[in-house]
Amino acid sequence: MTTQARARPPLRQSPPSRLFAPRGVYAPQYDTDLLLQALGKETVGEHSEVLDLGTGTGTAAVAAARLGARVTAVDLSWRAVWTARLNSLINRVPLKG
Repeated sequence: MTTQARARPPLRQSPPSRLFAPRGVYAPQYDTDLLLQALGKETVGEHSEVLDLGTGTGTAAVAAARLGARVTAVDLSWRAVWTARLNSLINRVPLKG
């Protein structure tokens, strides 16, 4: 008996391609990819509000903003908040932080 693996559905929006990740700020890793996959399965648009807790570089926040959501990105680290703001500027999407 053979089984066929189900292909992972593609993201509706690719993750941000340009990200600044300075030393001391949590950089995108495997768990970030899981968050982006989950985000891709949700209906996110201009009427959505997203809260990114522990934003790190802001990868998930920027991806949600690229889908049209109003995004608030927060982190305990001031360096992470400023990194997320910078990455939102680089990717030309608005974030609240």
